[in-house]
Amino acid sequence: MWIPVSDDDHFRYGVWVEVSEDDFWKIDDLWEDPRLLELTVDGTLDTDLPDHRGSRGVPARLRWRDLETQPAVEILDGSHPLALEQRDGISERRADELAAPFFHGA
Repeated sequence: MWIPVSDDDHFRYGVWVEVSEDDFWKIDDLWEDPRLLELTVDGTLDTDLPDHRGSRGVPARLRWRDLETQPAVEILDGSHPLALEQRDGISERRADELAAPFFHGA
């Protein structure tokens, strides 16, 4: 999941998104097929992020950009702090705050 940072940079979280069983099998069927790029799948965030407690269960959308990388994750709950940061971006200082638990232990 990408969050824009000032100066054309991005902060990136590695997150899991839970999808329905039907959507899981659609993704599996199209995994190496260019038609995957046309697919968007809704689910819920299945990761509790250190600085965004309560993030698990937040509605999210998966969208593939290419077949070589992980899909983009868009937070759908527009009032959730993650969605606001994803939409509006964050400062470099905020990016450092978000990264700190991963370098210094949560």
